[in-house]
Amino acid sequence: MREGCATIRDTILDRYYKEYRSILCKDVQRKFFGKAWDLTDDEMSHEFLGVTRGCTIMQTAMWATEYILDEFEKGNLKCQYKVL
Repeated sequence: MREGCATIRDTILDRYYKEYRSILCKDVQRKFFGKAWDLTDDEMSHEFLGVTRGCTIMQTAMWATEYILDEFEKGNLKCQYKVL
């Protein structure tokens, strides 16, 4: 299982570097939006979400889901719970 998780992590990191040239949020923000927001500040967080619709958050969640399901189907991940 640990190997499957490492594969997912590495695959997402590789895809991030290919797609965005960095894994740092501030770098991705500057590349695509010309500025970086301080997401610890409520006002700036609201501005960021209004302008970017979450930036890469949705895309990364889709990638993670895709890779997790792929590793699960390959048998590299085991589910401890009953899948409904």
